[in-house]
Amino acid sequence: MMMSEETRKGVGMGSIRGVISGIFPEWFQMKPSIPNWMCIGVPKAGTTSLYHALQAHPEIWMPESKETQFFSSPDYLKGVEWYLKKFYSGADSGKAVGELSPKYLIHRDVPKRIRKTLGKDIRFLVILRNPVDRAWSHYCHSYERFRHFSFRPTEDLSFEEALKAEPERIAQGDEYGWTHGMWLAYYFTGLYARHLKNWFRIFSREDFFIMTLEDLIDRPKETLNGITDHLGIGRFNVYPQFKKSNTYSRAGLKESTGKMLLERYRPHIEELEELLGRKLESWYS
Repeated sequence: MMMSEETRKGVGMGSIRGVISGIFPEWFQMKPSIPNWMCIGVPKAGTTSLYHALQAHPEIWMPESKETQFFSSPDYLKGVEWYLKKFYSGADSGKAVGELSPKYLIHRDVPKRIRKTLGKDIRFLVILRNPVDRAWSHYCHSYERFRHFSFRPTEDLSFEEALKAEPERIAQGDEYGWTHGMWLAYYFTGLYARHLKNWFRIFSREDFFIMTLEDLIDRPKETLNGITDHLGIGRFNVYPQFKKSNTYSRAGLKESTGKMLLERYRPHIEELEELLGRKLESWYS
């Protein structure tokens, strides 16, 4: 079927794509869409709740698997074609297509891998949490649940012992930068400013929308509007309410350990405040 010269002049490339896809839909079903946004962190900061909220937005498409972890795991060696076919073959190219892989933020090589593989035109979401609360929640999750899954390391140390063992665990990586110790990086994950600066060396600061768990719980409408504006899509018709999911309180955390962690994190929180241009008063308690 031929398109007249007048028709070609009267429609843009986006419209031409729409016309052709209507005539030959199989052409556009064969090639997976490329992600144009990602939520890169962090674990135990509300990413599960955010995932379910974003699923409800009609202009957002995500894989069925919440976390692909492609760029931070040995799967990266399988290549981008494998990645796109496995996770994005059913994606709607007209939507904001992306994923939540919360461990990406702390992996030093992931930003370079994403830039090399997907290019620079990608938007990022980051959700952070009080690092002391996050570290304890992460440990509790590892201790109580990871022991039931053979593909993840078992946590059989006390929290205090695990914090001491963490540097050695992380160092046990391979040549691709992957280490099972990163699953157990309770303290290291909370060095948010350091991790963000690593990403800002590869991507522009303007590519990131950075929020906290408190933002999501206390100001859900404002926060979700910030997300949709950042992704360039319409706002939510119905705004969900958030509560902490897959998180743990400080019950069981030794007071002395909590105080020790806060003092270790204090300069990093101050660095993050300067980087983001906002105060995080609640994180100092």
